[in-house]
Amino acid sequence: SDTAPGHSQISYKILKWAWENEDGPWRKAIAVALRKPNKADYSNPRAYRLITLLECLGKVLEKIVARRLTYLAGKHGLIPTTQFGGLANSCTADAILSFTNDIQAAWNHGLVTSALSFDIKGYFDFVNHNRLLCELRRKRIPLQYVRWTASFLSNREAAVCIDGVRGQMKPVKNGIPQGSPASPILAAYYTAQLLELFNTSTNDPQPPYNIPPPSIDIRKHKCTRTNLFMYVDDGMLAVSSTSLDINTSILKSAYEKTEAWLKSAGLSADVTKRELMHYSKRRKDNSNPSITFNDSDGVTRTVTPEATVRWLGVYFDRKLSFDRHIKILASRGENAVAALTMLANTVRGLNQSHLRNLYISCVTTKIFYASPAWWKGTKKQTIPLEKVQNRALRLICAAFRTTPITALEIEASIPPVKHQLDLLTKRCAIRFNKLSTKSSIIQRLPDSWRANQPPSHPPPLPTKQSTTRSHQKKTTTLTSIATYTSPQHERIDPYLYPPWRRTPSSFNNRLLINSCNPSVDNETRINQHQNLVNNLQQRGDALAVYSDGSQVQLKYGFRRTGGAAVGYHRQKEIFATKMGLGGHAEVYDGEMAGLMMAATQAISYVNANPDLHIRHIHFFADNAAAVQSIFDPKPRSAQQYAHVFHVKITQFLDTYLDATINISWCPSHCNITGNERADELAKEATKLASSAPSGMTRSNALRRAKAKTLNMWRKE
Repeated sequence: SDTAPGHSQISYKILKWAWENEDGPWRKAIAVALRKPNKADYSNPRAYRLITLLECLGKVLEKIVARRLTYLAGKHGLIPTTQFGGLANSCTADAILSFTNDIQAAWNHGLVTSALSFDIKGYFDFVNHNRLLCELRRKRIPLQYVRWTASFLSNREAAVCIDGVRGQMKPVKNGIPQGSPASPILAAYYTAQLLELFNTSTNDPQPPYNIPPPSIDIRKHKCTRTNLFMYVDDGMLAVSSTSLDINTSILKSAYEKTEAWLKSAGLSADVTKRELMHYSKRRKDNSNPSITFNDSDGVTRTVTPEATVRWLGVYFDRKLSFDRHIKILASRGENAVAALTMLANTVRGLNQSHLRNLYISCVTTKIFYASPAWWKGTKKQTIPLEKVQNRALRLICAAFRTTPITALEIEASIPPVKHQLDLLTKRCAIRFNKLSTKSSIIQRLPDSWRANQPPSHPPPLPTKQSTTRSHQKKTTTLTSIATYTSPQHERIDPYLYPPWRRTPSSFNNRLLINSCNPSVDNETRINQHQNLVNNLQQRGDALAVYSDGSQVQLKYGFRRTGGAAVGYHRQKEIFATKMGLGGHAEVYDGEMAGLMMAATQAISYVNANPDLHIRHIHFFADNAAAVQSIFDPKPRSAQQYAHVFHVKITQFLDTYLDATINISWCPSHCNITGNERADELAKEATKLASSAPSGMTRSNALRRAKAKTLNMWRKE
């Protein structure tokens, strides 16, 4: 743009130039050496992790670029979904569920699985800048982002700080700063090619790494393709066949190929962190074959299977019982509760409310880590965790040791452990509806989760061997969790809009959102609203549109929801519309649906009556959350209504360049004509059949899961 600059004299040309460059002071950082936990020798430099402290202002720009690179990766599938770190809508729980699903699917087919975990040594510190830039260009990342990345990585300086003693600034010619918001996604791009070589659908000219060596008869041993899971720098190679010895041969070949690729990328695997585990429930598999590697340093090392292996914070055993994992979680929980005793006792310290919050935020997150993957609903699993919670309850309530735990649970409003684990599993299932169809989780679920389309990146084996009755009974943890939800429920697209979507600020004050002001008393709000409406009614070029959502409770706890909208022009009602949402929606969904209908009807009225020259539409709703989120279709509840509203309003403002839009909160049940009329229509809409675009909404599913947990607790 050639717009003249303001007082600062910073023009758009300067900003465009600066966009491709990182400012000088932002390139300097302090690298703090933090001790890695549970290391035997802290004189070894590898026992420390360098965390880079960067300028806060620089992090703002880095976070903007990181979000855009993450969106491009997810939207266009630039990084295989078997990379679970650094990407949006992906976490360690997804990696663990995908991995255990493949093991259990192999068991359902009568096969055994072997897995070799490894760690990339000094991953962030050894990223080669030129290769990273070449990888971004290979992925066809827009040139301005590549140039920014080149500027971000060049001419960097860092001073190492150990135990408060800071060294001199020295140039950093390799690696990416571990502490920058942009580092995780850049690291994910760096190893994307390695993961692609283990995928079935790859266009890389190199032969895929997931095929067993030619010396192994694939059909005879029913070998699956080798799968590679990664979470940033933590990798796991897994393969299934009829024999553990065959598995070890395939894993050795796959690891050697992986190691060769890492070497070509300037990386290397940590030979001291390799772990091997065989997963089998067959009684005849008593052997534990190991793998011998001739490492690049000339040393021959043998990796022998242990009783358990640790990957992504979870301890896996041969039969996936997770017994040791639960014991370790309980031990960590005991230590955390013991730490709480230093903050409060029966005489002084934090009050009960604060102790309860600390327990929920600091202790339960430890003892329930990755619970959807290991929770089987057995008493054996809850006993160690109940001991942790019982001790915490006595501390929170300052109760005697002989006080019944049931009374303490009610007093502290903390459900029993088994109900909390059930709720976490249901919430995990509800989250599946927020995942992209390209996600590794969705790729392992039935075709109904992908609009009846086969998986684009299929897992090594389907969950069940055949459709016979005996095989239909076999399942996996992942498919069992998925039964708590349905693909027909509200689906949320994480990549529906890019981070650079148009926001209210994009329209130069032509679109204003006015939420509730808590500092103003209700009477003042009513007077202000009435004055505003009176002014709108006197204008011939303005519409006043009210929307509302309503929910009525029927017998047996059943509820029905509806939404409605009504429009006024010069004190005359020009349209009224309503929609039934049925019994699987919440009031918030009704409010969002009402605003969506309000925008649709109002703009249709403007287009149908061009002679009125209406150029201003003022929307009113009595739900502050709906007012704030209706023009922001992020991946959250009621995204489908926000999407329609966003499209309609954007088209209206682009068509009429002199038009303006206001979205305001208004007081409810205060004899405001428009609001009372919309409320009346919304109540009538609750009696209508559902015309919602999807089944159960996300907000309704979450409420039902919580309500069911409370009901089960009450019955006890």
